[in-house]
Amino acid sequence: DAGFGTQHGFHIHAEGSTAQECSAAGGHFNPFNVNHGARTDANRHVGDLGNVQVTTGGVVKTTFTDSYIKFSGVSNIVNKVVVLHAGQDDLGTGTGDQEAGSKKTGNAGKRLACCQIKVDDDEDRGGVGKASASSLSALLAFMIAISVFQNWL
Repeated sequence: DAGFGTQHGFHIHAEGSTAQECSAAGGHFNPFNVNHGARTDANRHVGDLGNVQVTTGGVVKTTFTDSYIKFSGVSNIVNKVVVLHAGQDDLGTGTGDQEAGSKKTGNAGKRLACCQIKVDDDEDRGGVGKASASSLSALLAFMIAISVFQNWL
């Protein structure tokens, strides 16, 4: 049961592998070595994207703007892995026994589904071509990668 109607942690992880039921994706993408937080926090992992709602039927539909994730440079998310977690991300606000996990992962729990973020540069498949690959093609690939979650829940 994917917990339809509930919030689930949604993060970009540092490694480019989806093997071992998503555990090979490593930890959250955190190139600046800061604590975990909400997508709207000034200090947070680049990969911290908060929570998404899983609707009846296992569909995840979300739209947001993020100024931390990039398609080049230190914050480049291309070839990283996006992960949907079983639990709700506490956004780094956990206290007591939960505090250590909260500041590292948001205590979002088991990994339910994951996929690699890729840029499609092949003109035969609708890409923009190697010579003109752009942030737009990476964004479209990211949106397509997110949409596959509905088939995995």
